[in-house]
Amino acid sequence: IILSIFFETSRLVFPPVAAFIILSIFFETSRLVFPPVAAFIILSIFFVAFRLVLPLSTTHAVLAGGLLGYILYDLTHYYLHHGVPRRGSYFHRLKSYHVRHHFINHNAGFGISSKLWDLPFGTAL
Repeated sequence: IILSIFFETSRLVFPPVAAFIILSIFFETSRLVFPPVAAFIILSIFFVAFRLVLPLSTTHAVLAGGLLGYILYDLTHYYLHHGVPRRGSYFHRLKSYHVRHHFINHNAGFGISSKLWDLPFGTAL
């Protein structure tokens, strides 16, 4: 119901709202976690797209898994910036890797929660 209300009422105001969100929220450099309003909009788009091709229960399962994965990723990213992991731990190595991404080469080392995707894409530090 909430999604249908959102899509019914947003047809008239979506372009100005989208421009505001993209310009003022996505490019704010001090933000470490994704803004909830923007996340809701993107999740709504994915919901509609998946619902067009998947049964409702499968759509819910896929979105729940994706949302859980993203929340864990976001928590990890926040912890790497603000946490103090024990020296020698996995998170300590990950934080060192992430610091190199920010201060040595911001064009490489994109793996926040893992180096897994940096290896096949050739972006490992």
